[in-house]
This record gives sequence, C-alpha cells and structure tokens, in this order.
Amino acid sequence: MLEKVNIPSDDLTFGKLFSSDISRKIIEYHWQKILSKIPKAQLDFSKPENILVKLLANDNVRPMNLLASLGYYALMSSSDDGRNARNLIEKRLGNRAWYRIPKSILPLPEDSNLKVLIKISDAIKRKEPTKMKKYFLLL
Repeated sequence: MLEKVNIPSDDLTFGKLFSSDISRKIIEYHWQKILSKIPKAQLDFSKPENILVKLLANDNVRPMNLLASLGYYALMSSSDDGRNARNLIEKRLGNRAWYRIPKSILPLPEDSNLKVLIKISDAIKRKEPTKMKKYFLLL
C-alpha cells in the first residue's frame, strides 16, 4: 500500500507509519479511487441526455414543458451561451419574445451530488475532521 502512495518503506518506524502525512496520502489515494468509480456522466450537464434525466426528476413535468426546457438548456450550454438563438428569436418573434420563454421552462435541479463530492474533496485537502452524516450522497 505504501508503494502506491510513493512512501518508501525501507526506514519506516511505527511512529512514522501513523503520521498525519502518511494518513493524508492514503486517504487521498482511496478518495481518488472512489471518485474514479463514480459515473461522471450523471454529474455532467453538457449532454442533452443528462439534462433530460435531471428534468424528469421534476414533479410537475409535462411533455411540452419538458421538451421546451430541454431545448432551452441545450441552447444555453452551447458555446455562445444562446446569444445567437436569442437574436434569431427576437428577429422573428419580436423583442419581448425571449423574456417570455422562461415562464414555460422547468427549473433545472441543482446538482447536489457534485456539491457533496466537492465538499468532501475540500475537507480532505484541508485535513479537516468530518463526519459522513454531514453529507447526503444520492449516487
């Protein structure tokens, strides 16, 4: 195990074995192994399929609102942040049309899973004692 975290074991004493530096390296190693097994696709909102899954978690979802919301968020995640789409819509449907769109758009739920993973990673980096019951992981 010590070789995996680049700790030489040739002059290791019992006191050094339980040092905070070695403990931190081992915890970070295992945390990275845990993170590598979590499907990142569920945390990524850049793909329409992932946006669709998140929108379907909404209680008052209807087919038209679902598709409108999916299209809206897909446009917003594009490279120009939807500016081109806004210009096209305003040219065709009028200046106020863009501002009426959000009324029919479902809210995209916060990605609490990603926030929890970031908080845990930060706590490990800061060497902060923490309890897992502080975090509710939905993965």
